[in-house]
Formats: sequence, structure tokens, C-alpha cells
Amino acid sequence: MFDFNPFKNVFGLDISDKVLRVVQLQKKGKEIQLVSLNEQLVPPGYITEGEIISPKRVVDFITNLIQTTRGEKIKTPYVIAAIPERKTFIKLIQMPRTERSKMAEAIKWESLQHIPLAFDEIYLDWQIIEGAGALNDKMNVLIAAAPRALIDSYTEILENAGLTPIALELESLAIARSIMKESEILENYSQLIIDLGGSRTNLIIYDLNTVQFTSSIPFSGSYLTEIIAKKLNFSLNDAEKSKIICGLDPKKGKGIIRKTLLPSIEQLTTKAKEVITFYKDHVGHANECKKIILSGGGAQLKNLDSEISKALNIPVEKADPFVNIKLGSKINFLPKDKGTSFATAIGLSLRGIKQNDYN
Repeated sequence: MFDFNPFKNVFGLDISDKVLRVVQLQKKGKEIQLVSLNEQLVPPGYITEGEIISPKRVVDFITNLIQTTRGEKIKTPYVIAAIPERKTFIKLIQMPRTERSKMAEAIKWESLQHIPLAFDEIYLDWQIIEGAGALNDKMNVLIAAAPRALIDSYTEILENAGLTPIALELESLAIARSIMKESEILENYSQLIIDLGGSRTNLIIYDLNTVQFTSSIPFSGSYLTEIIAKKLNFSLNDAEKSKIICGLDPKKGKGIIRKTLLPSIEQLTTKAKEVITFYKDHVGHANECKKIILSGGGAQLKNLDSEISKALNIPVEKADPFVNIKLGSKINFLPKDKGTSFATAIGLSLRGIKQNDYN
């Protein structure tokens, strides 16, 4: 019985307004392999702005998602799930070093100075971040807070689906874990991760080897499709096809789709610039942003990387969610450009693998 470890085969579950994604990783020798994955669309109205509106139906979706996974079958109930970024609060704070026995209480009271939420209405989690520019008498603490009502609703959904939640984690932390190469320890510049999801985009500042700041905006691939449909009088289906084929390429479709989308792309780059500037001006230990990484399904929009790079004068690259893992032998059907959509689920499952290493 001493060999029992619930983290050994834990899987990651990404719950969003429009799609559910699941990933299971396993450590095989020195490699971490992706052995199971699946995704399922969620009809409009069942999950809205991160809130689960139709619990019974969402339970059915989760159950079906797990039962029909591709690759190896998922045989464990242990799961780490994502909670929506826009409903949570995260910040790296610096405070005096404290004796371990008094640390939890000290962090709790220090966090109260930074969290814009009533303490009795939240769950608080924290992590000591070593080697992040702290002085000898100071320590850096990454604090995260989420509404109790949100966490309780997600926990109930998972349990009703027959699952045992090991942890609930912010999307930004899972994404960063997935796409940042573990062997690279960067302390001399920051990076902006732009994660373009199905209904929102997360802007994530990654600096000193951890997530420092996040912002969520109502920008998504679906939003761009709706812009095309409205301005060009296309059906949503035709608008989606034209977006995929033409994107922001001036040579495709006579540049009409690019011209239609540019005002919206400019709004995105303006917000990205605001986030970079805010971080630089308000965080004492901030490093200069020298790289932007595009993640999420929307990252595949043609020429989006070059447009953002030109607007912000910062190099832009697409995320590689397989930078720390390999595809298992039974996973030979996942196109490389599809992988960015699974970054959150991969990062969640990676947390389980890493936790297992510590046990």
C-alpha cells in the first residue's frame, strides 16, 4: 500500500466556454510522453464567462470526453483542472523572510494588502519563488486567489463526473509550464505570452522564471470570425473558412480579410503594449520584455506573428507545447499546429508529473 501515489497517472482537464480538452502524460524512462488526449465542443450557453450554467450537461460532456479519449484509455479518476483566468487574481509579492512555522500565517496577512477580494470569499494559494531577484532578507511569493463559489462549483462538477480533483490551477500557470523550456533559466529579460483562446485572450507576463502578471480580454478567434461575417455579410461558416485560408496575408483574397481584421488586431497589440508598460512601470524587479510567444488555437492565424512583431517591435514566435514532452507511440494523429490548443491541458498534466517526482 506504500506504493500508492495518486499523482502517478493524473491527467489534465481544460474547461473553457466552448471546448473541453483532456491530456494524460506518462513518464517513460527519461522522457515524458503524451499518451492520451481528446477534445469536445461545448454548445453555447452551457458554460459562460467561466461559470458553469448547466452542471448536469457539463458532467455528461466531461464523462464522454474521458470515455472516448484517443491513444491510451484514461483509467484513473485523479485530475488537475484549469480555472478561468478572468475569475482569479495572481501576483508576485516580496516580503520579509519568515520562519517556516510562521510562514503560512505571515503570507496570509501580507496577501490581504494585495488581493482586491473579501478574504472570507476566496481560497488562497501561494508558492515561494526562489532565485527571482529577492534580497537575502526578502522572499518572493507568488500568491493566487479565486472565489470560493467558483472553486466549489468546479469541484462539484468534477466529483459528479466520478473524478477526484487533485488541484485546480490558473490557466496562465499551466500554459507557462507547458511552453517554457525547463532547461532555460532566464533572469535577464521578460516575455509576454499571448494565449488566444476560444472566447478570450490571456496576456501573461513571464519573468524571473515565473508568471508575474496576467490580464484577460474579450478577444478570440470566434470574435474575429464574427467581425468578418458582419462586415462582409458572410455566413459564420464562410467567415471561418476565409479567416483560416486568408488570415492577415495581404496576398490572399486580395487582402480583403486582412483589411477587415486589422482594426481588431490593432486593439490586441495596443492592449499588449499596455500590459508590457504597466508591468515595467509598476513592478520594481521587472525586466525588459524581449520576446512574445503566441499560444492557443488563435495563434495559427496567418501572419498574426509578423503583425504583432511589427506593431510592438519585439520578436514574436509561436509556442511549442511539446518543448518538454514527446508524443507517445499511439499519438500519431495530432498536427503540430493543433498542439497550441492543448497547451493548457498539457501544462496541467505536467504538474501531476512534476508532483510525482517530488513524492
